[in-house]
Parts: sequence; C-alpha cells; structure tokens
Amino acid sequence: MAVLLLLWDVGVAGRLARVAEAPRGWATLTAIAGLLLIPALMVRVIGSSIIDGRTLAALGWLWPLVLTLVLAQAMLTLVRGLGSRAIVTPIVIYDAILAAAAWIEYAAGSGSVLPHWLHAIPTATAGAMGYVSGSAALWSPLAIAPPLMAPAYRARWAVNATVRGLIAMYALIAVVGVSSELPQAIRGVGSFSRWTLAPLTERPPDAPMRVGVQMLPTLRGTPAPLAIRYDTDLADSAGVGAVAVTIAPSGATPRALDSLSRSLERYRADSALIIVTLGWDLAEAVRLRIAPTAWERDRIALVEQVMRRLRPDILVPLEDPNGVGLLVAGDRSETAWQPLLTQSARTAHTLRPRTRVLAQIGTFDRRDSLVATWADSPASGLDGIGYVLQPGFRGGVSLEARLQAADRWRAVRARQFPRRTGEEWVLLTAGFPWTMGELAQDRGIWGVLAWASARPTIGGVIVGDAGDYDTRRGLRGPGGRLRLAYTSLRRAIRALDDSRR
Repeated sequence: MAVLLLLWDVGVAGRLARVAEAPRGWATLTAIAGLLLIPALMVRVIGSSIIDGRTLAALGWLWPLVLTLVLAQAMLTLVRGLGSRAIVTPIVIYDAILAAAAWIEYAAGSGSVLPHWLHAIPTATAGAMGYVSGSAALWSPLAIAPPLMAPAYRARWAVNATVRGLIAMYALIAVVGVSSELPQAIRGVGSFSRWTLAPLTERPPDAPMRVGVQMLPTLRGTPAPLAIRYDTDLADSAGVGAVAVTIAPSGATPRALDSLSRSLERYRADSALIIVTLGWDLAEAVRLRIAPTAWERDRIALVEQVMRRLRPDILVPLEDPNGVGLLVAGDRSETAWQPLLTQSARTAHTLRPRTRVLAQIGTFDRRDSLVATWADSPASGLDGIGYVLQPGFRGGVSLEARLQAADRWRAVRARQFPRRTGEEWVLLTAGFPWTMGELAQDRGIWGVLAWASARPTIGGVIVGDAGDYDTRRGLRGPGGRLRLAYTSLRRAIRALDDSRR
C-alpha cells in the first residue's frame, strides 16, 4: 500500500508540474515536494539505524520537512480551488496529521522532552496503522504512512477519477482511524506517570535479580563491528549481569556464531549470563508449508549448533511463537509448538545440562496463557517461561494489563503445580521513544523493573534494545546519543547490587 501511494505521489507531482495553466508557485512547490519525497523516505528508513544511517541521522529533519511541503501543496490546492473540495479536504487533514506526527517524532528522536499529550498524535497514527501492520507500527522503521499529493484540475479519464476517489476514501478512513485512536492514545501516553516513584524491592542474597541488556540487531550474518563496539560500551558502563542476543536461522553460520562467541566470551568470564533467542526468517513461511517435518529438523539442528558454539546459560528456542511465529507460520493449533519446544529442550539439556530452556510469552492472549501453564508442567521438559513486557497501542495502560495478566497466570500455575519451581524471566522490556517519547520509555522500563523486583521467583530482566538497529526502541539513538532509559538501567543495577551487599 505504501509503495502504491508513493507511486501516486510521484506521478501526480510530475504531471501537475507540467500543466501549462498551473500557477507558477504552486507548480514549483508540487515539483519540489515530489522530487524530494523518495530521498526523504530513504533518509527516514536508513537513518533510523545506528549501523546503516549514523551519518544520515543528522538529516532526520528532511522527512518532516517534505511532509510539510506536501501539506502546503494540498492546502494551496484547496484554497485556490484547483481541485475538488470533496477529494482534497480529507487529503489536507490526512497530510496535516502525518506532518505533525513526523515533527513530534523528530523532536523526540533528537532528545527533546515534549508534553506527553503531544506524543498522542504519533501514537494514534501508529494505532491506525496497526490495523494493517500490527504492533510493528510502533517500532519498525519500515512502518511508514506516505503523504498524499492533492490532485488538481479535472480528470481526463474515468479511471483517473476513480483512482482519485479511492485515494480520498483512503485518506478519510485514515483520518477516522487516527481520530478514534486519539482518546486512548492520550490516556495511554499519560499513564506511564504511575511508575515515576515506583520503588525497587530489595532481594535476599539467595534470590538475586539480574538486570541485563538485549545486544545487537537480530543476527543474520557476522555481527557488525560498530554494533559490537557500541553495545559493549553500553553493557560495560552499566555493569549488566546478563546479555541477550537473537539469532535468525539464516545468521547461524559457523563463522557468524564463532564471531559472536568471541564477542560474548568476556561477559561469560565476568559471570554474566548469556541468553540466546532463536528468531525467525521470512523464508521459513514457505518451508513450513511445503516441508514442515524438514523445517522442524532444521530447527533442532539450529539448537544443536547454537548450543555447541555459544553454550548459552538460557536458551529460548522460539521467539514469541504466538506472535511473530504465527505471522510467519500462519494460523496453527494451540498446541502446535509444544512438540518442537519439548524436543529443543531435550536436545539442549543433552548437550549442556546446566542450560535453562524457556518458552517466550509475548502476546498475552489465550494461546500464551496455555503455553505458560504447559511450560511450567514437568511434562513439557522446559525449565520455565520468559515474558516480553512492552507497551501496546494503549501505552502504559496496555503495559499494566500485561503485568496483571502475568500475575494472574503466575497464581494459576502456583495452584496447579505447588511443588514445581519453574524459572521466570522478563526476556525483554522496552519502550518506544520515537512515538511515545523518551520519558514514557524510561518510566515504562522502570515500572517493569520495579514489578519484577517485587516477585522473588523472577530471576532477571533484560532491557532492550541496546540501540536502534532493526527496531526503533533502543537505549541509544541512531546518532549515538544515550537515552533517558539508560540512566534507569544503571540506577536499577546499582540499587540491586547495593541491596545484595
């Protein structure tokens, strides 16, 4: 959809700039906006990553500027009566929302602390996009709603008039969607304040809580030296007790794993725990449908390779099976992942008995409830579960709902298996500084740390991501600047270390 809308914009801009009777200033503005649209989009996408866009991060203002130019073109078209009001009016409102959201995101990405209600605009925009792209609208650099050039003059062909009507209908639907998301976005962004003064609970020496960091982007090859340097500096300065990495099947080559092992060895020597999550490749979607048995064999072989070369202390065989897993594999039965998880745990325990194998809980729906209960049963062969606790489109309200769901499930498992002491971790807690603001990211992460510290069965919390790589939720921005949440990470580690002493 985004590609089609971009093609529309470029085509409209090129055609309108050549209209002989068009006002010169308006035609020039249209041409400039159309010319800069694709370069600005590339800066927006590539500049969101520390690895690929460190130099482009300084040009982050280009995308909101181009959105403003497109908005100006649409407004002039409406004011001068160059196009149909029924077509242009929803386009103007749509472009105004996108421009406002882009400027707010740019300010947040630059470190500016804005009033929390302003962040409701990009959060509501992401919420409207979420109907199409899911939760990725909150964190993916590829989740972008393109602006719309306003068409002018009478359409020469019936098909052109139809396309204009469809574009206007899309703009209207998007505006309605953002408007419907705005009230809960205002409430959600403001609700992070509930954790401002949340205290950390001291742990007894025999039940410590480790605090670590999610390092590096999802491994799809040899780790980038710049990412290793940045993340190593962050982990060392914070004094983390655990480091976590995610490995996609395509990145589990012997060379890549050996390189990663050398990078992690210093933490193992310093008694930090190594946590490895096995992620997903899009190509697995085809293989799962064509040859599911062969795919499962490949997954077990991946577990063997990771166990032999990395020797992790904690292994997560499947990343968010009921979230990302269902997106890749399609709809599956509620027990479809259980045999693979059991076999993965058996393989890992055979190769390294001290490794704990956890099932990851990330979507907090009925499927995850069943997985959580099953994973804590002796029959599963697993050692426990790990939560992914991050806000949804309702901000702090959705994060609080997930914390409450985790508590309910913990109570249910305690009743069903009173003698079972399965391990629990928060395998990832993160926030979204671009859409919800750095303050919301900081308070949300602190809230999860406070919640976990008050529950002695939770062995640790992983804060992520270390940087903006393939996600926009890092502790370090694309330009290298550390965000507010990094301070909370350090403060939590020092407070828990002092309590143990």
